[in-house]
Amino acid sequence: MGKVWTLRLPASGSDLRFVELDTHILDRWNALDTDATTARLEKGLGHVPDLSEFDRKRTDLRYIHLFDGDYGARTLSRGDSEGRYYIYKCVEPTPSGLPRNFYFENVEKARVYGDAFVFEVRKWHYVDGEWRASFGNMRDFEYDLKNGGKCVRLLKKMATW
Repeated sequence: MGKVWTLRLPASGSDLRFVELDTHILDRWNALDTDATTARLEKGLGHVPDLSEFDRKRTDLRYIHLFDGDYGARTLSRGDSEGRYYIYKCVEPTPSGLPRNFYFENVEKARVYGDAFVFEVRKWHYVDGEWRASFGNMRDFEYDLKNGGKCVRLLKKMATW
């Protein structure tokens, strides 16, 4: 188990927070498997942020989806993955009644309910016969976000995935 810095975007509109979360290694017993894309992406990462402390209070892990995107203009291969960002989010209202995420309320076609979580993959390493993601510290993203840079556009784009 490792650690990952994650940007938490609270649905309530309270301050964005960079939180350090544990990761957990995925197997068929603990993968979220909410849809085929999430299952594929999680399996490819090898381990993902443990969002269990937020389950049912601020998000609903039974309905959360994982999406990935290219922050820079790089190829999205394992050998050249710097700047690849991922977002966990619920894309529709859930039976638990998660609210629409305040941060994206002015983004046309936004599909974000409850809290959303963004993290970065910097590189890959080979462990026990499997490739696993190495996560970035999100400091460049944080700086860019505070200064209104291109990551603001990326977050808006992520809201529509």
